[in-house]
Amino acid sequence: MLAAHAPDPDGPVKEMAGIASGAQPWILDSSDQLALVRRLERDLPAIEDAGCEVGIGVATGGEHKHLWGTDL
Repeated sequence: MLAAHAPDPDGPVKEMAGIASGAQPWILDSSDQLALVRRLERDLPAIEDAGCEVGIGVATGGEHKHLWGTDL
């Protein structure tokens, strides 16, 4: 922080420590939510390390439909 003193606790500017963790995304919401996220990251394995496969797909709402063949 470049200011000579901390912001007024009742003012619109808040000082937050520990929001940046390397290349991880910054969470700028409430500090209690940030504390929970950081605790879960510390205490639990990553989803992939727990045996789950994470993938990115297209959300169509029509997952029950399947297209077969190359002549579409």
